[in-house]
Amino acid sequence: HFCELALDLLGILLAVFIIGVFFPILVLCFWRFFTDTGSPYPMLGLIAIYKGLDNMVGSACQRFLFEALALEMYHTPKWFLNMCQSNAYFMGTTHLFEEKRLKEAAERRAAKLRARITGD
Repeated sequence: HFCELALDLLGILLAVFIIGVFFPILVLCFWRFFTDTGSPYPMLGLIAIYKGLDNMVGSACQRFLFEALALEMYHTPKWFLNMCQSNAYFMGTTHLFEEKRLKEAAERRAAKLRARITGD
């Protein structure tokens, strides 16, 4: 029971990190580029390039999160999963958000971690 509560807390901390650190860094990079150029056209070009690469990079990130960190993602708050799922249709990763699939991946990750701790 303690481990579930601890993992729920770690899931919330992961969500807070992504929302509070990762997204603001992207916004600050865009803002810095916009203020340094003095013209909106390079910024519009950067946004077009970003949106073009967003699906590829976002898809790879979601696959990493839901495969390598399945246990952590299983314990993240539902609102965070819903936020991640909002672009999943365009990235082709909607299958990763299925409850059954996510739970099975989390159980495999938990078993792997248990084996690592116990030395089996």
